[in-house]
Amino acid sequence: MTSGPAPSDLIGAAILGGACAAVVACAELWIRYGNPRPEWTRKLVHVAGGMCCRLFPFFVQSMWVVGILALAMSGLFTLGAHAGFLKCLHSVERKSRGSEYYPIAIFLVFAFSAGDTWLYVASVLVLAVADAGAALIGGEYGRIRYQVEDSQKSLEGSLVFLVIAFLAIHLPLLLMTDLP
Repeated sequence: MTSGPAPSDLIGAAILGGACAAVVACAELWIRYGNPRPEWTRKLVHVAGGMCCRLFPFFVQSMWVVGILALAMSGLFTLGAHAGFLKCLHSVERKSRGSEYYPIAIFLVFAFSAGDTWLYVASVLVLAVADAGAALIGGEYGRIRYQVEDSQKSLEGSLVFLVIAFLAIHLPLLLMTDLP
């Protein structure tokens, strides 16, 4: 007979889910009552949501609890895209399903890291910070452009990704393992 998830997992999921919902709510208020570029609110959710999700191994042990939370967030983001709400995620001019897949990616990283906290933290930092940094810097300051499939990238954005990804992997590896 299996018992349900531990109460501490449910409390942790509620705390982190609430934090992620607060991030989305703040971004939604900002886009509705401020005048930011849509990409900025999207990246706010990307980075701040990722920083909340980075804490999963410290609050939740059950892969299934993280999976259910990821499916709920992904479903909400998908519904927002189709029903016309969550402008903070869906107001960018380009076609993107990234916000819908992002929670699923967080779940997969949690599942595949198999309890290696440093690996999970490093992976989420790359996903959350390096990608957003590259997009923001490359979009704003990128002058040297190149083509990747159907999209334009910039050398400047790619270099920012490289530096942030290096630090995002290197620092957890040094601080969270016994590697000398």
